[in-house]
Amino acid sequence: MSVQRDGSSSLDRLWLRASSLQARITAIAMLPAIALAALVGGFSISLRQSDLDTGLQQRGLLLARQLASAADYGVFSGNSAALQALVESVAGERATVAVQILDRDHRTLAAVGVLPPEAALGPGQEQPRVVAVDTSSPSAVARAEERLAAMAGR
Repeated sequence: MSVQRDGSSSLDRLWLRASSLQARITAIAMLPAIALAALVGGFSISLRQSDLDTGLQQRGLLLARQLASAADYGVFSGNSAALQALVESVAGERATVAVQILDRDHRTLAAVGVLPPEAALGPGQEQPRVVAVDTSSPSAVARAEERLAAMAGR
């Protein structure tokens, strides 16, 4: 065992070299595993977000169908008090921003909240639009605005 001028032995230098090499090899070996974990995690989060968006849309459609069936008599008889009570009960549901019931001439019979202009029925459009937006996420709002723009272009 030889001792260098700086006081370190050749075994110490060899050990430092080996540990540095070992650290490098370990880091290189871990990079693909870390990259794969990040990709799988990102994909899983994206998939879950898509499921939540789909669930929110389905919930909006369900609420609209229930409201439509419950509002039949009120629309037919012109009972605006009953329609307003129905609209207010639906508006009390989670994630409901606005509810509006229109007659066949697109006149408002009952409404709660303020609908965005993009959600209004256009001329010649007979099918009502159900707009379900998770307002807690800016990206969800942006996706909903894109969907509304696509719906308006149809």
